[in-house]
Amino acid sequence: MKKKFLIVYLILLTIIITMTVVLGKYLQELKNNTLYEAENFYFRSDLLSEDIKSYTLQRGVNKIVIHLYNSEDRLRYTKVDINYVVKLEKINDDGNLVKVREENGVLSNSGFTDNEVVFDNLENGKYKVSAIAINPYTKILEGNFVITNNDNRIDYSVGDNVDSTVMFLTIKTVDYTGNIKIKFPDGLYPDNNEEAFKNVNIDNSKEVIVNFKNNSSYSYRFYKENPKKVFNKNEFQVGGV
Repeated sequence: MKKKFLIVYLILLTIIITMTVVLGKYLQELKNNTLYEAENFYFRSDLLSEDIKSYTLQRGVNKIVIHLYNSEDRLRYTKVDINYVVKLEKINDDGNLVKVREENGVLSNSGFTDNEVVFDNLENGKYKVSAIAINPYTKILEGNFVITNNDNRIDYSVGDNVDSTVMFLTIKTVDYTGNIKIKFPDGLYPDNNEEAFKNVNIDNSKEVIVNFKNNSSYSYRFYKENPKKVFNKNEFQVGGV
């Protein structure tokens, strides 16, 4: 009886050992396959990275354009679809993030894939863009961007004093480039030595169009019909046309 029990015990032990060895080999192969697949998982971007980089975009550019790739180079690419989400968040002055937009996409396994993601019509400020691969593996690429829109304001001021025979209209621009129309009130005579005023007939018109470049400032002289009269900014109309 004892001998029979010993034989059964040895058979069971052999089966357990065999199963353990087989299971161990399977787990090792699974680990190796998973490691191989992970090593051949490529998810990258032209501007985003795992170590966050910061970019200040050219003044007047109000959109962020990034590209996502499923390849490491011209020889290696991911041979499964990559599902991803791209998040755009605004960075407040206190450092908190506010969600602005979010886009989902897929990098196809059909070959070397390049997906373009565009966030446009953005206001001035700092933004964080995060591209997150969610399947088959997780990987996060990030970048910070500073947007500074054009300042197209046309500022103007009037310099005048009582008993002065002349007054000055000063116009300033930052980013605006183009024509500016000046409408001036009665009682003023533009200095026709100014190139812009040479052909102005004030009997027919009280306005002139001048051309301005960005980051410009210029003062125009007007002679006053009545030195006692003091002109102010509200009596002029200055704007882009």
